[in-house]
Amino acid sequence: VSHLRLSRFYLSAGPELVQLPPFDTPRLASFGLHALGIANGLDLFGLEAEELFLHCPSAANSIIWPERPLLRRIRRLDVCLGGALNLRRFTGLHGLSVQTDASALELPDAPTLLELCLEAPNLARLDLSEWTAFGELRKLSLRRCCRLQNIQMPHTGE
Repeated sequence: VSHLRLSRFYLSAGPELVQLPPFDTPRLASFGLHALGIANGLDLFGLEAEELFLHCPSAANSIIWPERPLLRRIRRLDVCLGGALNLRRFTGLHGLSVQTDASALELPDAPTLLELCLEAPNLARLDLSEWTAFGELRKLSLRRCCRLQNIQMPHTGE
């Protein structure tokens, strides 16, 4: 039996899909999942991809992320997740897009980040001060951040 050489995976499912089995895939260029119903956990531990698109608004608090070395290889992360988000381990990103109803958000210190887009209507505070500088950042977009009261920008780099 020949092996499938899958390089991109994208699944868009309705609210009936409430659970997905763990992934045991070879390295992918891109992995995407748009599933409104997943709330019972999402196991991405074995997933290795350069681009990761997750639009599962009810799954944020129950995601098992890939191990740290695999997270560092992700270059593009696009998430639409509910609940508190900690994205600190995604340090190799070039692009980050976050849509969330969370009131707290922890962003990575990603020196190679070119684009940061946030849509977070409940976020009151955004702290970018730990970033040593914007580095390579070309685009910073804050959409629908209606409750944003305090934003701390990075200190000047060298």
